[in-house]
Amino acid sequence: MRITNGMMINNTLSHINQNKLNVDKYNTQEATGKKIQRPSDDPVIAVRALRFRSQLAEMAQYLEKNIPDADAWLKLTEEILDGVSGTLSDMTKYINQGSNDTNFLDDREAIVKTLKGFRDTVFHDANQDYGGRRIFSGYKTDTDMTFSSTDKTVKYKIEENFTFSDFDTISKVFDGVDVTADPLVEIDAKDMPTDKTDIHRIRLAYDKLTPKTAAGNTAGAAEAPVVKIDGTATAVKVISPDTNGNYVDETGAQVNPYKPGDNEIYFLADSGEMIFGVTQYQNMRNKEISVEYYKEGFEKGDLRPEHYFDCTRYEADGTTIDVEFESHQQDINYTINFNQRLKVNSEGRDLFSHAVLRDLDEVINAVQDLDLINDKITQIKKMQEDPAYKNQEKELASMLKAAQKEYDLQQDIVQKRFEKSITLYTEHQRNVDAEIADIGSRDSRCQLNKARLTEQKTTLDELKSSNEDINLPETIINLSAASMVYDASLSAASKVITKSLLDYL
Repeated sequence: MRITNGMMINNTLSHINQNKLNVDKYNTQEATGKKIQRPSDDPVIAVRALRFRSQLAEMAQYLEKNIPDADAWLKLTEEILDGVSGTLSDMTKYINQGSNDTNFLDDREAIVKTLKGFRDTVFHDANQDYGGRRIFSGYKTDTDMTFSSTDKTVKYKIEENFTFSDFDTISKVFDGVDVTADPLVEIDAKDMPTDKTDIHRIRLAYDKLTPKTAAGNTAGAAEAPVVKIDGTATAVKVISPDTNGNYVDETGAQVNPYKPGDNEIYFLADSGEMIFGVTQYQNMRNKEISVEYYKEGFEKGDLRPEHYFDCTRYEADGTTIDVEFESHQQDINYTINFNQRLKVNSEGRDLFSHAVLRDLDEVINAVQDLDLINDKITQIKKMQEDPAYKNQEKELASMLKAAQKEYDLQQDIVQKRFEKSITLYTEHQRNVDAEIADIGSRDSRCQLNKARLTEQKTTLDELKSSNEDINLPETIINLSAASMVYDASLSAASKVITKSLLDYL
């Protein structure tokens, strides 16, 4: 093969250029610290780099945002529930004091006043928020668990579901003394106050309801409560107090609200109770009960129905539907690792139940009833000392005896109510403590994932560095070698490329 001067020159220039590219390559690597500058330099390194960077970005999202946010939410929830548990524990202690039969009426009234304060504290905690989001209200993070102020116009249609286990048995005193009777009547032994200890009832979440009734309530027919047994509508008698405080049914007939017939069901609008006759109660075993009713007007601190039940809220006119709410599980989950999700919220309906309010109301009402009976005894004694009643000593003596019996019966009911409340509030506290334990386990899982991700991130950083970053000593040696080769190629080229005619001109 014939080698010409032109071929030698071209080859020499090509080699010089290649050597210069090598010098530039290693010089750039030393300056940037990276093996490649563009994907075409090494596609394998480029693909691995993209994968490593994508994984590291996802880890950064978990470690720097999701996990800290989840951890803060869980810790705040645990802190609040610790306080709630402590409050419920204090309430149980005071209730235990109230159950002591040596307590006087004044003592129990003082205990009830203290319990009211504790109750307000519990439901104030229910509205706590984290970063502007209510932590106990499920998906409705912009809505408090309770009404922040009294609203007499807001109206809801509420549906509650019950089973036979939701029945409880209560006691009431009947045939109490009427100190307003005119003329006064002597009370025979057979007419003395009595108590009934086996009243079977279901207690609704709310009292002061607005059903259709003839007792001065103007609610329309559509607002009558609907009670279904195993899906079949069942007739109930709606009982409400009239303007004189007497309990009447839809026809206006006066009835005793806690003495239904054996086959009757009473719906008590003012107390939010359903009272079952003996036969009806026995027929409720293994059956599902659905109650749909209306409530208009809520007090400050009342629990909002939308967090607990299927319900409908109406606009100001009371007939136009505003919002329909469905009750379902509302878990807020954070992704804290690859394909791992963690529930961070605790739903208030499982912790701040209506029973916490209603159970205390039972105690308060029982003590208030006892106070009213005590007032009757005081009034009768004053009447005995009043000369105007001088000729009615016999009637007053029988009334005092009846009132004292009524007081003793109610005193027994109050004591039993306090005793029962010990169990009820211990159970309320147990529910909160169980949720605290669950939060602790979820937080432990959160911390475990944080530790694992930190270790994985360290390993991935090392792999990423191994894939992308240069070995600096090796690169410096390669750069020195490339520079020497480049200088040598320039020297050799000066000998190959001879002088041309232009050099002589």
